[in-house]
Amino acid sequence: ETGIPIMDDHGEVLASGLRSRAAAKRAVYSTLLSRATLAIPCFLIPAVLTSTWPLYFYCSGHNAISLYVSTLVGMLSFGLGLPATIAISPRVSSIDILDLEPEFAEHTTLDVVYYNKGL
Repeated sequence: ETGIPIMDDHGEVLASGLRSRAAAKRAVYSTLLSRATLAIPCFLIPAVLTSTWPLYFYCSGHNAISLYVSTLVGMLSFGLGLPATIAISPRVSSIDILDLEPEFAEHTTLDVVYYNKGL
């Protein structure tokens, strides 16, 4: 069976464990967006910082220093980008009950339900 379980605001699974394909589709798109936004700081920050005049001038003649600086800047940009990406797209997301399959509306009176999209 495909889909993901739907939960209430206390984390209890609703609708006797039925799985929602609509929530799964939204979870996949959200995960795709978070992975794409993670690439932005990882590629943009090192390119901008290493092309600035002081770093470029200092590293241009020294291969060992250039490698060290590039690695450090890459690690820092990933270290800043990953928490920002996780903050933008939390693990548990909400979805309106009308956006789900009709059988979910029969099992609950809630207007908004939640799903765990994973990391």
